[in-house]
Amino acid sequence: MASANSDNSPLDNDLQRIRLEERHLQKFKAEKIAEKWRQQDKYIDYLEDKLEQLKDQSKSKLDSQNQDSTRRENILIMRLASKEQEAQDMLNQIQELKRSLAPSTSNLRTTLLDPCVNLLFEKMQSQIKDLQGKLAKAEEELNAWSFTADSVTGKKLM
Repeated sequence: MASANSDNSPLDNDLQRIRLEERHLQKFKAEKIAEKWRQQDKYIDYLEDKLEQLKDQSKSKLDSQNQDSTRRENILIMRLASKEQEAQDMLNQIQELKRSLAPSTSNLRTTLLDPCVNLLFEKMQSQIKDLQGKLAKAEEELNAWSFTADSVTGKKLM
């Protein structure tokens, strides 16, 4: 006849799913079928109300989660902005330190202001270049004189 296959509210035990089989339809009178129809309508209304409540609950949970996520996102964005500001400040400090350590043109001019000192530095630089060239030439000549088929240099060249 009728069986209950759903979550019934403890307040209202009359609400349950109505299952009518073909043999029941033939036995019952129209009034009994109409009564079962009304019971089924009440049960459907109850389920629809319950579905709306669940929808409202899930919507409120989603809204709450969305607000929490938005709040966390804003906090993280603020932290990121402060970290970026710190990085920019550090970069500015590094550039300022580089500028302070690099010799300025006015400092260089004061060191080379004396023409005699400047002339001495230029002569020493040219002498160093000349001596480096002579050293390289002397090493090449030495390697050429010590070239034999059995020497290390000879084996390298062969």
